[in-house]
Amino acid sequence: MPRDSKASPSPSGSVAPADNLKALLVRSQDEFEVEFYESIVAGHPAYPEVLSRLGQVLTNLGHHQRALAIDRMHVQIRPSNPVVLYNLACSQSLCGHVAEALDTLKLAVSHGYDDLEHLGADPDLYPLHDYPPFIQWYAAQTLPDMPRYC
Repeated sequence: MPRDSKASPSPSGSVAPADNLKALLVRSQDEFEVEFYESIVAGHPAYPEVLSRLGQVLTNLGHHQRALAIDRMHVQIRPSNPVVLYNLACSQSLCGHVAEALDTLKLAVSHGYDDLEHLGADPDLYPLHDYPPFIQWYAAQTLPDMPRYC
């Protein structure tokens, strides 16, 4: 007997397996990765490589609040890792927490983050570009040997 191509609920009322497969095929790779990594984090919340990738994918999808929560978890595991701190600053910036983002950037730099060119061009940090304390701090970082007249 041929199968009906339309979705039909199973006797329990759930969606048939073929429909689950169709739904998976329609989702993007990023959406698939989010679900995959979230399932790992649910069982192993202290898995830094998974937290790193999950935060990145959530940011790519524009889920900035969720990425911020993941980056905060990651910093709990690796509190002195400069890249982890930098990523947290990016999430804070994207969520509009500019003062907090600047504090976290300063911490990242104090722990060894030194790619100031990338920092100045990173779109995730654009919300900081109009923030006077950031402008002043960034100028001091990138022009440390300039004579100070004020």
